[in-house]
Amino acid sequence: MERALLFSLERKRRFTEGHDIEGILYVNGVALCYTLEHKLWMIPQGVYSVAYCDSPKFGRKLPLIYNDSDYKASRGLRIHAGNSISDTKGCILVGMNTKTVGSNPYSIRLLESKSALEMLCKIVELNLASKMVLVIHEE
Repeated sequence: MERALLFSLERKRRFTEGHDIEGILYVNGVALCYTLEHKLWMIPQGVYSVAYCDSPKFGRKLPLIYNDSDYKASRGLRIHAGNSISDTKGCILVGMNTKTVGSNPYSIRLLESKSALEMLCKIVELNLASKMVLVIHEE
């Protein structure tokens, strides 16, 4: 029987006037870290495959998100480190904590992003023999 590693991203709009979409990434039902996406480029709700492969842009292996219809692997959507929505154009950023800055609209900053990414990559590396799936849904 094939083992599976299920990632689940639960998103919520913390502040509707901003472009920050905050979420929590779960691995097999256990909360792992916070996520951040830009509202204009966020990945639609749905089920996605997750691969772990080299990223030419980042010069290292990173989780790659894709499906068989709109989001082909060649599109290069990744889960990577970053602190604010200015660090992404459609990818999912991860961090161990969040901080709210500014006012009207507020912005969300991810903290300890590299730590969160390293933890996520270690989990993926330990489960390379498993089928990896990401389910994205709104809270």
